[in-house]
Amino acid sequence: MVALMIGLGWSRLADRPTWRGLAVQVDGPEPSSARAVLFFLHGHGGSNADVAWLGKPLRAAGVPSDASIVFIEAPFATGFGRQWGDDTAQRLIARDRVREAMTKVFGASSLIPEHVLIAGFSQGAQLAADVAAVDTRVGGVVLLSPCGFVQRDPFREEASLLIAHGKEDRLCKFETTSELVSSIEKDHAVTFVPFESGHEIDPVEIEAVAKLLAVEPPK
Repeated sequence: MVALMIGLGWSRLADRPTWRGLAVQVDGPEPSSARAVLFFLHGHGGSNADVAWLGKPLRAAGVPSDASIVFIEAPFATGFGRQWGDDTAQRLIARDRVREAMTKVFGASSLIPEHVLIAGFSQGAQLAADVAAVDTRVGGVVLLSPCGFVQRDPFREEASLLIAHGKEDRLCKFETTSELVSSIEKDHAVTFVPFESGHEIDPVEIEAVAKLLAVEPPK
């Protein structure tokens, strides 16, 4: 029992070592055989356990059974959860480790980018954007209630972009995201989904994401 408690404490307090790779949880078929894939990154202080519940409402909202939802857990510890980095250097490390995790779960998949999305909530939105900006396997990026967002790299021209934010968010201001959308719209098409709620994943966002995953079957 003592050893188990020490192990659990270590997993919460220590950064995820490179040799272990990032923790991944898959809802649905293996990504290597799926018709579409959504990668999802949790927020600051969170974990895969905090967002895995999204699988059920996403399916109910229209994500097909042959699409894979892949939750990826951040590498850095906070003491009460995990996070994607306190500074640019750490976030670049996190970006590269997320891409390594994607490569591992993709296997021999031949999915076209239009059927691959990456989404992030709160701090995870920053990492989702960072990955989508440099990874040509990703055809769409979803930023849910982004916090402290900095556009370090421009979005690729062919990538679709969805941003959603609650008007009553007290942690990450809705006005900041609204200004961000206005700035990005000068160079890139954006679907903006405001909703009447706070810093949370709202059913309106779930429906918007599900629409992006409802891909047409191959002919």
